[in-house]
Amino acid sequence: FFSENFSHVVHCDGAISEKAIALLKTYALSHGLRTVDAIIAATAIAGKTSFATSNHRHFSMMDEMTLIRFNPNQKKE
Repeated sequence: FFSENFSHVVHCDGAISEKAIALLKTYALSHGLRTVDAIIAATAIAGKTSFATSNHRHFSMMDEMTLIRFNPNQKKE
């Protein structure tokens, strides 16, 4: 799964850092957004990519990215 889907490493740059700070200012108190989640979300937003997570509670309020919800325990048919 990882080798097929994660062959590209994205390094945190100024745009990602600035977006993460903005997300923290907006969502840290109201939604409990933490620093690492803000960096992950900022990376997806800056890269204009979809973000797949089973932890949708920390990201569902962000309209700037496409959130793909999945259940890691769900068996593939």
